[in-house]
Amino acid sequence: MAILDEIRKAIRTCGRSRYALAKETGLSQSQLCLLMSGKRGLSIEALELLARTMGYGVTLRPYKKRTVTRGKPAL
Repeated sequence: MAILDEIRKAIRTCGRSRYALAKETGLSQSQLCLLMSGKRGLSIEALELLARTMGYGVTLRPYKKRTVTRGKPAL
């Protein structure tokens, strides 16, 4: 799941209104509305602020390539 999908899910389930999140973070309600509708993303700074306000952290980790094995699938 993409990070913005995770943030949208967290917003829906955090128990706060978008108005309350906007007030706590300093983001505008229109920014949150556009984010929720999938019409806009967030800057890294805004993402961190929003995540922290809802009790989450943002962590970077090395990208792990998926390996494809050839042959019969394991049962």
